[in-house]
Amino acid sequence: MHVDEPGSHRQTVGIDHLTGRLIRPPDRHDAPVLHANVGHSTRNSSAIDHHPAPNNTIQHRHTPALSSFCGPLSPTPLPYPRRSTGVPDVCEAHPLRRSIAIVGAGWTGAVAGRLLTDAGFAVEVMEKTEVVGGHSRAETMDGVVYEPNGAHIFHTSNETVNEFVNAHGLTRPYDHKVLTEVYLSPNDDDHESRLLSWPPQVSELRELPIWPRVEQELAALPSQPTGDNFEDYVVSMMGRTLYDLFIRDYTAKQWGRPATELSARFAPKRVELRHDGHRGLFRDRWQYFPPNGINEVIESVLSPVTVTLNTEITIDDAGRLNQDYDAVIVTAALDDFARCPGELEWRGIEMVSQYHPTAESGGVVTPAYVTNRPSMRVPYTRTVETKHATGQQIGGTVVSEEMPGAPRRHYPVLTADGANERRNAELAEKVAGCFDIPVYFAGRLATYRYINQDEAIADAMAVADRVAEELSG
Repeated sequence: MHVDEPGSHRQTVGIDHLTGRLIRPPDRHDAPVLHANVGHSTRNSSAIDHHPAPNNTIQHRHTPALSSFCGPLSPTPLPYPRRSTGVPDVCEAHPLRRSIAIVGAGWTGAVAGRLLTDAGFAVEVMEKTEVVGGHSRAETMDGVVYEPNGAHIFHTSNETVNEFVNAHGLTRPYDHKVLTEVYLSPNDDDHESRLLSWPPQVSELRELPIWPRVEQELAALPSQPTGDNFEDYVVSMMGRTLYDLFIRDYTAKQWGRPATELSARFAPKRVELRHDGHRGLFRDRWQYFPPNGINEVIESVLSPVTVTLNTEITIDDAGRLNQDYDAVIVTAALDDFARCPGELEWRGIEMVSQYHPTAESGGVVTPAYVTNRPSMRVPYTRTVETKHATGQQIGGTVVSEEMPGAPRRHYPVLTADGANERRNAELAEKVAGCFDIPVYFAGRLATYRYINQDEAIADAMAVADRVAEELSG
């Protein structure tokens, strides 16, 4: 059984990511293109009608406890009767209509489900929790929007992704600026902290008493950063003094290990020393933050898609999935999906959130939406006050302290030796070997990558194109 992840390949069939049309090459115009919501096919490739698509069908189902196993990962397919997926069963009358199961209703599962539904496939998205949206989801406390999984600012330079999210209501511009609270000396009293920009700005650093030492270190740096691990790479980018001030202790708290054990591969995306005065964290062409959080956007994406909540799907369900579907897309963490706890390293966070009254309706109590706290004087890595980003005109605010080390799967641990990535690839091979149908892996968790929201959407578009091509062939 093959294993597919989004990637570059010669596309023969794909999906128009805005219209939902199934795109076929010129020599296959006679192949039928199926409506997403009616029980017949048409030969007109531009005639897919999405407007009468059914409203979002969300079912709540509790899955009984499943036996846990790890090892060869080869469950025997069982003679399950074909069950209803909640999608009108047109397969008997129209054998070309294909059925796809998607595990997980975060960004990747939601977008892939929407694109494939619009292209005429029968799709069911199954979500382990009681809500959609994954780690990007927002909640409210006394009416104030906050983020229980940390700050999530949407930013992209991908025009196709931008057009897609715009079509689903993500249009409110937001320029994200981060502050960092630092102590210039270990002997500083708590009231002697400084608030500086993140990433560090040379123009601000010139005003500090440590600048002569920093300037000397910067002059001795190589022309291009280099290093076999995260610490060596970043020190070669900004020097030891700035590394110790901004990075060292933050990284130790965030990852629970020395930075010398972490991979240098993700450093260029996460760390920068600014010489140009640009204060925004991101340099992407488009940045957005919706006034009520991302929930409404993802729910719009899923509006015509069948979604089943409170449903944990694992390798134990391989027999049933083989019987009921023509393909499965897994966006869940593979150690979780394969029932192999501890096989992969993850770093989780616990957001300790507290409501604070404010005198004014738009009032806030911290200096920025995100304020990094790299010092070991506090156990958390940063504070997040989402009201800075939403602009809510409401009394009160919510401040969350981001505590690292929770037993959750928020971040893959990319070590210098690449061991976890190799293990994830091995799990993908084993999982795929349990199925008689094609299995695709996409998104942050399933592919064990440290990616942003727009990259998760691009993953979804790539895997939807791949599924459409291979199942329509």
